[in-house]
Parts: sequence; C-alpha cells; structure tokens
Amino acid sequence: MSRPRPRRRSVPVRRRAAALLAVLALVPLSACDGGGDADPSPTPTALSSLRDPLADLDRGRWEVVDAPSMMAIPVDEEGIDKAAWAAAGVDDARIRAARQALADYVTTAYMQPDALRETDDAADRKTIVDASPTDAWAEAMNTGWDEGNRQLYGTEFAPDYRVVGRPRAVVHWYLTEREDLRLVELGGTIAYTVLNTRTGDIGIFAQRVSAAVVPGVSDDTPIDRGDFQILLAGNDICATTDAGGLVVPAISDDEAAASAQSETRHRIIDKPDVSRTDIAAEEGGAMQFDMTTVVPCPS
Repeated sequence: MSRPRPRRRSVPVRRRAAALLAVLALVPLSACDGGGDADPSPTPTALSSLRDPLADLDRGRWEVVDAPSMMAIPVDEEGIDKAAWAAAGVDDARIRAARQALADYVTTAYMQPDALRETDDAADRKTIVDASPTDAWAEAMNTGWDEGNRQLYGTEFAPDYRVVGRPRAVVHWYLTEREDLRLVELGGTIAYTVLNTRTGDIGIFAQRVSAAVVPGVSDDTPIDRGDFQILLAGNDICATTDAGGLVVPAISDDEAAASAQSETRHRIIDKPDVSRTDIAAEEGGAMQFDMTTVVPCPS
C-alpha cells in the first residue's frame, strides 16, 4: 500500500504545492578556505575515480564543500539599490550575518553526514537545533523531526551506506526585493557519491535547497524570519521512512533504483542551478519535486 508523502503545514509568503515530496517551509515570511582540492575519503573501501559516478564533476563549478567555501561565492546584487538597503538598516554587515547563518545551517545539517553518524539521535538533533538561525526555525525543525521527517532536517545515511569523499555543492546567493521585503536568498544543489558497504554498489544522492530570509538587526539575530525548502532525489522513499529518516539511497540492480539514479543525474545533478525565479516560484522550476528521481513506495 502506498504511504503518504511527508508534508509541512505552513503559511509562507507564497502558497506551496501541497503534493511536493520533501519540500518544506520552515519559517514563513508572513510570520511576525575553500575546502581544498583533496577529498578525504571516510569509506572503508578505496575506490578508483572510474567507479565514482560523480568523478566527472567540474570541481571549479562544484566548489562548495563547507561553510567558508559557501561564503566565498559572490552575491548577485543585480537590480538592487544597496544604498537604499543600508538606509533601511540592511547594510553589508547584516547581509553577511544572514548569509553566514544560512551557510552554517546548510553545511551542518546537510553536508556533514559523517559527523552526524558519530553521534546518537539526540545529539544529532541538538547539533541541528543549535545551528538553526532562529528559535522559530528550530521549533519547526523539532516538530518535523517528531512527525517522522528527520531526513528533511539532517542528512545521515542508513548504517550500510557511506559517503565517498565529501558532499559537493553548486550554490548561488541573491539579494532580492519581493512583497516589500528585502531578502537574502540562497539556492543550490548538493551531490553525494554513496557506497553500500554490504553489497559494494555505488550510486548518487542529491538535494536541492532554497532559502529566502529577512536579515536581522544584530549579530545576535542574524535572520529575522525566512522561508526554507529542501528537495531529496536519488533515495528510496519507504526504505528511508523504515530506517527512521536515515537516508537509504536508491542504489541497487533493481530497475526502479537504476531509473532513479539516471533521472537524478540528468534532472538534478546535471542541472544544479537554483535561480531567483526558482526560489520564488509557487510551482515548477528547479524546486519542483520529480517522482522519476526517487524509488516510490510500492503500490
């Protein structure tokens, strides 16, 4: 029997399509180093680049591996009057503080799966809560975790799986004005090569993220409020649910898994950009869930 897809209740600045899997609005806007070239491999198996399905990624484009390298990506300020922003209290320091809070959250929650593996569930939750930019954000995360959607709030793989090397991301920063709000926006795609240590199968997993936040007024409150979405691809939906939200990638000889792998590469990893339009879109665009990129629950 088919299982319901996880959803978040929200009142965001734009209405969400209710049927999107693994897309959530955490904190509604309407509510009052570079990482180096070498990739350390934590896997128990040495893999040749020929076996790594993501070995051909352009490292110059997929350059984000941690918060410092994410912060090094320039901000697209096209069409923005920075003087007017500064006069309204949103100066470069406030913009940078909001960006830093987002970078710390995304890298802590989604780009450090091996760090989360080293601690228990309670410690994992505390780590992600502590990285949440606002109290409301942390509250929404706790609620979602309790509802059984852990995989949306922190990426840790099921016990048989290990990340080869480190996750890499293509990220874009934007300054945007929308509905009388001055927003710092983040959009991008994170890609993982994953090994099944039990079978030796290797495959890919990916996540799309987007955020639109209102910068806060001090370093103590870098983000006043905001909207965040994440979309998962290359995973087995029901196996992940059965694993308590530990991600089970769609990696096997099964036809459905092979198809999900191919579509994840073609539709997500080969097209990693998330634009301003994608971040603002109610439907469609890069943040639209595509069932072909996952293994669905049996019908």
